[in-house]
Amino acid sequence: MYIILLYWIIAICVTYLIRNHEEKKKRSLNSFDSHKNVGKKVNMHLQIWLFAPIFLPFFLIYIAIRGIGENRYKNRPRPLSKKLRRLLRYFVLDENRRVISIVEYNYKHGTNFTLDQVYGKGYEASLSDEDKKALKESSIKYDV
Repeated sequence: MYIILLYWIIAICVTYLIRNHEEKKKRSLNSFDSHKNVGKKVNMHLQIWLFAPIFLPFFLIYIAIRGIGENRYKNRPRPLSKKLRRLLRYFVLDENRRVISIVEYNYKHGTNFTLDQVYGKGYEASLSDEDKKALKESSIKYDV
């Protein structure tokens, strides 16, 4: 019983801390002072006290998954989806999620990634001769 009560109090405090932090950054999270009507203000606080402890674990899991996804491809190219990869065989996504060739990515970032490093071993061997020729031509364009 005490563990649940302690969790409930911590969850409410964390919710208020997050809201306060977001208000300082000038992000709109239905701020505390935005309600002119006292009834709406009380209603908002009651919702925080009742529902925040229930939804906080799901929110924390969401934040963790989003953080992992953002940092997974930091300083390296992102692979294309399988549908796009069928059409664009030697292309990747850059940090702004724009489609560029692997050669252009390496040129812009001063790296030396291969398609095998992005898509897995054997990917370059599976490319057709036409795709290999186009990849080689683009590497000549960027003086690689």
